[in-house]
Amino acid sequence: MSNFDNNKKENNFQSSTLLIKDFGGINALMSALKTDRETGIDPSTIKERVEVFGSNYFAPPKIKGALEIFLDNFKDPINVILCVAAVVNMCIGTL
Repeated sequence: MSNFDNNKKENNFQSSTLLIKDFGGINALMSALKTDRETGIDPSTIKERVEVFGSNYFAPPKIKGALEIFLDNFKDPINVILCVAAVVNMCIGTL
């Protein structure tokens, strides 16, 4: 029902308006979705809606640990070169 192009808000309004017109207006769209303007969805239809559309849930993102973040830095070849240079510098400095 929405267009996610945030750069063109007027196009979002136009596409939403066209979609509503395709369904025959607001009342026909709400009837197709089995909802009411004042009360929303009927609580007795929630189980059926979950079966048809799935649950309205996003899995939480995986949180990286400190070690994983540290090791991700070595995927960049510049960081590897700098670490090798630091080790060489320390070896030369101690001699």
